[in-house]
Amino acid sequence: MAHEYPVTLTWSGGRDGKGEIVLENGIKVPISIGKSLGGLGEGSNPEELLTTAVGACYVMTFGLVASNRKLPVESLSVQVSGTLEGALTDLKFTKILIRPKIRANSPTPEQRETIMQTAHKAEQLCIISRTLRGNVEIIVEPEIEEV
Repeated sequence: MAHEYPVTLTWSGGRDGKGEIVLENGIKVPISIGKSLGGLGEGSNPEELLTTAVGACYVMTFGLVASNRKLPVESLSVQVSGTLEGALTDLKFTKILIRPKIRANSPTPEQRETIMQTAHKAEQLCIISRTLRGNVEIIVEPEIEEV
């Protein structure tokens, strides 16, 4: 079964230009080239959108797996950082670091271990991570906070 995710994009200008992404549901996201690459930095950029896609996929996958395993997870926050390397005309992502902070409600030692396993499993199951695997190193550094 195939799933399609159409978006529409517009752009005006060059390096100092601006554009917009319009999602199928009508949500609009402004885009521009990031300041670190000489652009305006007045909207999101492809680099942020890729790391955002990795993070969004990760949190949703983690939530599904943790729920299915009935783990005492109260909440999850994730910081995702992508590393670009190369000359300006040959930049590419070399690494994406996922740092989940998992708040768990008094987990037993066994549940704590399962939460840590789930933190790594979520990256392995995530559609976006699987798509990038082999091209970009993806590292998961989970932290559990007991509440």
